[in-house]
Amino acid sequence: MIIKDRYPRTYRVKELDETLRRKRVRGEARILVEARECGIPTPRILDLDIENCILIMEYLPFPSLKEVLAGINDGMDNGEGKEEGGKDEQGKNQELYDKDQEPPESDREVGTMLKEVGRLVGVLHRNDMVHGDLTTSNILVETDENNSTKSTNHKIWFIDFGLAEKTTEVEGKGVDLHVFSEAFESTHSELMELLNDFYAGYREGNPKGGEDVLTRAREIGKRGRYS
Repeated sequence: MIIKDRYPRTYRVKELDETLRRKRVRGEARILVEARECGIPTPRILDLDIENCILIMEYLPFPSLKEVLAGINDGMDNGEGKEEGGKDEQGKNQELYDKDQEPPESDREVGTMLKEVGRLVGVLHRNDMVHGDLTTSNILVETDENNSTKSTNHKIWFIDFGLAEKTTEVEGKGVDLHVFSEAFESTHSELMELLNDFYAGYREGNPKGGEDVLTRAREIGKRGRYS
């Protein structure tokens, strides 16, 4: 099991600190349950102590998406995988949001995995929830009995909803996607082409509002680039 304890912050007034911590642990538990009800695999809550700000969840013994993709990077460094691309950074980022772009043909098992991740994020957003810390460290990939991720039936799990919230705002959802893209690029730059699969999955999971969110994510990226 995982025990998540929101410790007191001594720099805050005690009464305010207790109110904030209880509100946040209650909010995290609520979104974990709501996300699960919408079809997003999340850890089961085993116990909730709002008074003491403690959340107890099941332990999921699976590697993070970050670890799985790091293994792919290692394979590419050893000469395996696809050829090195030659596009500049701006052109590459623009290409990620082109809905007519075909997913890359290489690394299909990873593309399938990322497409499912994107689909689930789309479902989350379609139900007006944002994760708040959407990185490859907070996504787990369930492996088979041989500890292999080379399958077309990956089960993806989402963890750490401490910054999650309910919102109908396109901005918050766009920030979610922007954070994921930035984290992905900083950690897995050799695999940036595979984000095409992530965005294709996102459109499937959020068919009505997805394009607006993708457009906003691109705008958010430009703000940071030119500010």
